[in-house]
Amino acid sequence: MLSLSKSDGFIRRGDNDGTSSLQSPGHREQSGNSSKQKLFHMWLGGAYFIEESQTCGILARYVSFFPSSKSFPGVRPRGNLRVKSMKTFALAAILASATYAQIPFAAASEVTPDTVIVSFKDGTKVTIGDVRKMLENASPLFVQGMQTQPLQAIQQYYMFQHLVTEAEREHLAEKSPVKEQLEAQRAQVLVQGMINWEQDHFPVSEQMISAFYQQNISRYEQAKIKIIYLGFRPGAGSYDPKDLEKAARDAIAQTNPLNGRSEAEAKALGDELVKKLRAGADFKEFVQKYSDDPTSKADGGDFPLITATSSQPQDMKKAVLALKAGEISDPIKQPGGYYIIRVEDRSPQSLKDVTGAIIQEIRSNHKDQFMRDLTQDFQPKVEQREVFLQLDKYLGLGGPPKQ
Repeated sequence: MLSLSKSDGFIRRGDNDGTSSLQSPGHREQSGNSSKQKLFHMWLGGAYFIEESQTCGILARYVSFFPSSKSFPGVRPRGNLRVKSMKTFALAAILASATYAQIPFAAASEVTPDTVIVSFKDGTKVTIGDVRKMLENASPLFVQGMQTQPLQAIQQYYMFQHLVTEAEREHLAEKSPVKEQLEAQRAQVLVQGMINWEQDHFPVSEQMISAFYQQNISRYEQAKIKIIYLGFRPGAGSYDPKDLEKAARDAIAQTNPLNGRSEAEAKALGDELVKKLRAGADFKEFVQKYSDDPTSKADGGDFPLITATSSQPQDMKKAVLALKAGEISDPIKQPGGYYIIRVEDRSPQSLKDVTGAIIQEIRSNHKDQFMRDLTQDFQPKVEQREVFLQLDKYLGLGGPPKQ
């Protein structure tokens, strides 16, 4: 029997102002899913689950999901729809958590779709088949909940269903303020849905893709490079409070330095090597003699391709993409070391490799233009200026805020 208590944990709303954010962009309703279930999936997307509890082994075993953590990761709400009416659900959820009893494990041959795996105080019994139906058209967030905290996800599902049923029994959707709030929510969802539709369904032809590629081909340049990495031990010093990430990286490097040289010594060595390399020294030989990066060193200095969108730091990409094939960079400082880079080859990425990104950018540009045009179409023309100068008198809103 799964019981509810207020001692095991709680649910905290996803926003500090007490509002909830429902999932709107990317939420696609599927046929065969009840309206309550859809609402539940959206509600789940607007909350943080921070309770710690045991995972349900029988579900992990027989529903083919494998919990990987005891904490349900906080899921940040998506979209801009903010609903104050959901405060009620958040408050109710604070009172709910699971007290888990010992869960007997049945042999695989004994488990069928009709096997009851969870029950509630009111007599409701949940079977393997019921959970599978929940997952058929579930949102990714609900699936994630089942993977990490299956008992808690089932609990939230049925608690939500109960609250919706009670609200329908009281005909709250027909009463103020819920009626108006639902209408506002519906309008917000439709607005965002229309914007997404305009973007996602904008037709992009092969000619448009090819033209965009040719016009922006410099953005798709890629460089094949070799590197020599000269590590150094970061010195202790003060850091800007905003640059804690750099301080952390340097602290790790000090704990596990690649060698004992100082930053100044690494820079001096880098300058010396660059001078010799530009004079004709063998780059591969210097890789083997000086480089502190074991991975690239084992491959003769080879390094992953550099593109404008690759994961390397921006200053490193900028320096590399400014070089021609055969040129050698000045030492490029990065946390814990300097890079000396030689560009082996420069070429544009193939159209096939960037087609997806081009389609996405063309559609995004279309959406931006669509919104600019719409804004222009609905630019208001003032017919009675006096009203806007005396908002308090005519509308009871007070004057414009003081600057």
